[in-house]
Amino acid sequence: MIVSKLELAGIRWSHAAPLLPVKKLLQAPRKAKTMNVAELGAVLRSRRKTLNLTQSETADLADISTRVLSDLENGRETVRLDILTAVATALGMTLSLKVKGS
Repeated sequence: MIVSKLELAGIRWSHAAPLLPVKKLLQAPRKAKTMNVAELGAVLRSRRKTLNLTQSETADLADISTRVLSDLENGRETVRLDILTAVATALGMTLSLKVKGS
């Protein structure tokens, strides 16, 4: 089983590119962390580059403008949830929420 670095930090984020084996999860329990907009943008940019997609290609897949995608990747805080969901879906990712303490 493989989990991402974000899941190790207590953030639920699924995608197709595995990052760390579960063994690492058992070595150092980590406290849940809130991801800020800049970190979220960096994750999306990294995933896009891993898939060898340009901003233009990703924006087309998400049915948004390249400007909106650029704003999201650069951590601008005005991005709507529907746009974030569209980009995540275009990159083969999902968003999920988790109740604290569970």
